[in-house]
Amino acid sequence: MNFKVCGGILLAMSIFLIFGGSSIQFLDTFKEDRERTIEIDRTVDDNYEKITNDMKKLHQSMTEMQEFFTLYYENVGEQKSYYETKFMEIKNQKKIIEEQVEVAKDSCEKTVNSDSQEKCKSLEINTNKAQENYVKLEQNYEQLIKGHEEWLEKNKTIAMN
Repeated sequence: MNFKVCGGILLAMSIFLIFGGSSIQFLDTFKEDRERTIEIDRTVDDNYEKITNDMKKLHQSMTEMQEFFTLYYENVGEQKSYYETKFMEIKNQKKIIEEQVEVAKDSCEKTVNSDSQEKCKSLEINTNKAQENYVKLEQNYEQLIKGHEEWLEKNKTIAMN
């Protein structure tokens, strides 16, 4: 009888220890997951803020570049070096943003927070729009430069005749 009571007590204690240890392990794992989730959300927030600010600067630079397209061909030569530098700055800004977006994509894939997921969708949409606008800007720039070069060539021919 003593063995049965001792055995029952030991069985109860071992079951308690097993479930207690499992519960502690579960809580530790839960805490670790929560900390990691918070860290991922913080990374998404930081990336979102940085990329958004850089996109605003890119937009401002691209807007300033629009003035170049209002110039007459006669004035393009005077302003060409300034706008070439401006266009190179825009290219560099775009490249930096693309690199930041690649880093942000990793965090975006891991996030489970709906607010962070919305920010990730917003980043993707804004990045696509910025890319489209950049392509249009680049095409317009190249077209204007080509038109200016053709205009110069025609004016040389006319002046020589």
